[in-house]
Amino acid sequence: MVKILGKHKLSTDLIRSLSIDCLSLDLVAFNLFIDGIHADEADKTKDIYEEKLSSSLLNLAVAVRTLLYQGHIDLKCISYCGFYESDNPKDRASVTIKDICDKIIHAESIERELESSPYPDNKPVTTIKGSHGKSEWVMDISVSLFCESVLNWVNELDCT
Repeated sequence: MVKILGKHKLSTDLIRSLSIDCLSLDLVAFNLFIDGIHADEADKTKDIYEEKLSSSLLNLAVAVRTLLYQGHIDLKCISYCGFYESDNPKDRASVTIKDICDKIIHAESIERELESSPYPDNKPVTTIKGSHGKSEWVMDISVSLFCESVLNWVNELDCT
């Protein structure tokens, strides 16, 4: 008999790969939907993009949380990646990698607005919304900055 698994097997390279996927999806949105030549009258590309971004973020969040639960330390506060609003005044404004992962996992909606501009935002804001009990919360994040923070975090893990 051969035992195959045990605890979930996740490497920093897998998390690095998932981060690169999310980062790429974040950065391509403006060119694909606003500034590009792609025509998508039936919204099929938009539908697939939304599903891919949502599922990729969820995969990344679950993988990071699993690695954290396996004993790796949440090293950095990354408040520059997002802003958190809640009905609960005890909630803190600074967020960690784990906090952002929690919100992605428990989100009821993920929204993003792109608009044509002479100075497009290279790192657009993504709004994650949800509720906890009767309290509603909103977190605005830069997916790009979050992914870059995760990449920095796994680089630190690899050095320890």
